Amino acid sequence: MRDWIWVIDNKMRAYGEVDFDQRIVRINKSLHKRNREQLIDTLLHEELHIRYPLLSERGICALTERTLPYVSKSRRSTMYRRLGSKRPVTIGTKALRLPDGELKRFKSKRARDQFARRARARNRT
Repeated sequence: MRDWIWVIDNKMRAYGEVDFDQRIVRINKSLHKRNREQLIDTLLHEELHIRYPLLSERGICALTERTLPYVSKSRRSTMYRRLGSKRPVTIGTKALRLPDGELKRFKSKRARDQFARRARARNRT
C-alpha cells in the first residue's frame, strides 16, 4: 500500500474510487461528514479493491461488511492517517495541497497526476 497515493477529491460523485493505472485512490471526504464510520467503511472498501483486484464489486462489499467489525483501533488510525499523509493531497481536479500548505495549480488533471506520480517516486527514495 506504500506506493499508492491516497487523495481527497470532494468534487467526485462517488464515495471513493481506485485508479490501478496511476495507483491513486480518491476519496470524497465531504460525503462522509455526517457519519465518520462511513469513512472507515470506504477506506477499507477501497483497500480491499487494491488487495483483491479480481473480486467483483458485490464480493468487495460483502467482504467489507464482514471485515469492518474486526478492524482494530490502531488499524483505523492508520487508515485515517493515509488521508493526512505527507504526500500531496488533491484539491478539486486541477490543484494539489502540498505538505507545506502551498496550493499548486495545474492546467489539466493529467499534469496534476504526473506531478503526483513524481512526488510518489521521490517519497520512495
